[in-house]
Amino acid sequence: MDAAPSRRLCAACAVAAFLCIAAAMFTHTVLARAPWFGEAPMNIAGWMTGGSTLMAKHWHHEGACAMRFAMVWEPDSIEQPYLGERTPYVSYPPGAILPLHLLALCRGREPTPSLAMALNLALHLVTALVLAATVALLLRRAAFSRWNAFVLALVPLSLYLYLPIAYHEHLMSYFADAAVLPLYALFIFLEMLRDRVERPWMRRSLAMIQGFVGALGLLTDWLFAFLAACVWLARLGRGRLGRGIFEPARNSLVYALPFVAVLALFIVQVIAIGGKDMIIERFLLRSGATPGHGLADGRNPLDYASLDTFLRFSLDTRFWNEHVPASFGRHGTPIIVFSFAAWAVLTLLTAFKTLLHRLRPRRGRSPDRATDTTEGLPRCGRSPDRTTDTTEGLPRCGRSPDRTTDTTEGLQSSSPSPRANAAAGLLAAAFLYLVPCLLYYHVFKQHNNLLFHRYSTLKFALPLAALPLAILPAACWRLWFPAPAPQPFPIGKRGEWKLGPLAGRCAPVALLALAAAFLVAVTPERKALFFSDDDLRHVAAGKFIAANTTRNDIVFAPARPAWADMPQFRCYAMKRLHPASSVWDLYAFVRDIDGPWRIALFLDRADRLDRLPELRALGTLIRDRVFFQGALLLYVDKCIFASFCERIRVNTKHPNDRNRDGRLTLDELAPVIDAYLAGAYHDDPSAPSGYAAGPGPVALPHPGDYGPDVVDGQINLSELLRQTQLYNSGGYRFDATAQGRFAPHAPTETTGSIP
Repeated sequence: MDAAPSRRLCAACAVAAFLCIAAAMFTHTVLARAPWFGEAPMNIAGWMTGGSTLMAKHWHHEGACAMRFAMVWEPDSIEQPYLGERTPYVSYPPGAILPLHLLALCRGREPTPSLAMALNLALHLVTALVLAATVALLLRRAAFSRWNAFVLALVPLSLYLYLPIAYHEHLMSYFADAAVLPLYALFIFLEMLRDRVERPWMRRSLAMIQGFVGALGLLTDWLFAFLAACVWLARLGRGRLGRGIFEPARNSLVYALPFVAVLALFIVQVIAIGGKDMIIERFLLRSGATPGHGLADGRNPLDYASLDTFLRFSLDTRFWNEHVPASFGRHGTPIIVFSFAAWAVLTLLTAFKTLLHRLRPRRGRSPDRATDTTEGLPRCGRSPDRTTDTTEGLPRCGRSPDRTTDTTEGLQSSSPSPRANAAAGLLAAAFLYLVPCLLYYHVFKQHNNLLFHRYSTLKFALPLAALPLAILPAACWRLWFPAPAPQPFPIGKRGEWKLGPLAGRCAPVALLALAAAFLVAVTPERKALFFSDDDLRHVAAGKFIAANTTRNDIVFAPARPAWADMPQFRCYAMKRLHPASSVWDLYAFVRDIDGPWRIALFLDRADRLDRLPELRALGTLIRDRVFFQGALLLYVDKCIFASFCERIRVNTKHPNDRNRDGRLTLDELAPVIDAYLAGAYHDDPSAPSGYAAGPGPVALPHPGDYGPDVVDGQINLSELLRQTQLYNSGGYRFDATAQGRFAPHAPTETTGSIP
């Protein structure tokens, strides 16, 4: 049989076997995580998935273009009709929402948390496969055998599938951190692949694809800004940008064009939705350059920027001491530090060997046969456009690719040594995997060190899966041992010890066994990230509210649950729950809202209204009721609520302020004192204030009867003192959030009414 078809058949069988192993491992992880699939839990991971689903739902219902591809936290409702009022999220570009939105459009149904989880699982598999393919490509380019490439490619595949943080985040937490990693791995794969192609049209095609992937990556997460800068530095250092001044400048401009375009679009979007000051504050806060002062207290965040805090780097932080051990085991931080140190030492050693090789005198070669120092290889009579790929380090000159040159014999040239050149590609990949993640951590150190931001360690899953047990050992191997010669003797020609065939095949298996042992050791951390969350009341309540409300409904909750402001709830309800414990709270909120609104009162118990005296008066106004699993929705139309408020004199004046001058006199305070002395009060429509001393029915409590524990139809001493304070201050103002809805203030003549 011909050798070439046989090699292709072996390669195809190896790829098929590898894909079968990957499918089996991924299926096992999916089945193990199946109990947690489906709904967004009430934790930080569910916050990420629920937030992504909420923003994708906004695009699905309102149109992504109509919303200017903005990410906002608040659903579209009559009380917040404008985009800028809906709390824009400008910390990241909107690229993470794009695949979820496109999947929903293809399905013809709105996005759900289960769809986000399914997408996240697919990204888990894609990232692991691309990572393994990159390692295999690098090993084959460094002249490792197919067996070694096959076995060592299983190392990053298994590690990335089973590392605790990747195992957890690629199901439970979908947002920019999970969405950017497949693009990150693919960008590095394309960069390594560019060194293997020689045809100009193929290089141009790869450059276009890589530019598109880079634009999507920067549109997803700021990590890509650091990756793009590191790739440019790697190209510059390896002479891939051209010679002279103008050619590198032109190639650099072409390379940066997609990233500049994405940044320009994001800046335009932020300015359009009024988030310019917000993004400056968020950057300073996440980078640690400011302690958090800024727009919240009306001060300029730039006044608090600290360059010293921004530049300081330390391993004694929550990120390295808590987040990384919880994500990768107790050896996670030492492994990352060791990987960086090993990469730095091997890079310096490679540069030193290359320098020594170039400084050696050239023997036996005439001056007219000098080697082209740019390419490092003689042209051998070929035209200039037929140069040899410098990553291989050897001229082809009619030889077969597997005929490597023994560096201990023959003539010396100014090209890099074959050992150093073979290791350079591996070390360049290690640089691209690790250094951008470290730079991202350093720039956004405060973001990564926040208590609940453990998900930010997911970025280090790629270098930790690929470097310690695959790329760095291979680079060390190739740096000390040259490409294998045709004859596998134990002793080389210059006394160099060479591993025999059996040992050479067993070394990758040993590394794979070490990876398996590491995964067994971090099993407790992997299990600790998952915990049972049986309390999914926010899911049922959200679906109930979404099915029974419209855009014109304003939803209030007297007993507001703790999860009312969480995106996990809003992605189901598509409504915001506003707090309201009295009719006065309802009035203060809706009085300035235009349009045909309707009040929807959400109660999580059917008898809740009976235990809220200030809302009992609404009982006669309710026309519609909806029950579901103990939850209750009560509806009050705008016109009915307006007439009710007029009937009970709801306005910005105190009921005892008879002449409506914005102050309480002693005569006007006297009925409150009488109610205190009598021990109770009741409704009296004939009285100027609408109340009289003595026991009796109370439809709507007096403003002075504010609690604090219970509204009981009585005026106690603390409540009397509060009314006395209004009298002593010489004036008051309406404040729905204050005790008794009135606060001390200068006299005002304004009154309110329902529009």
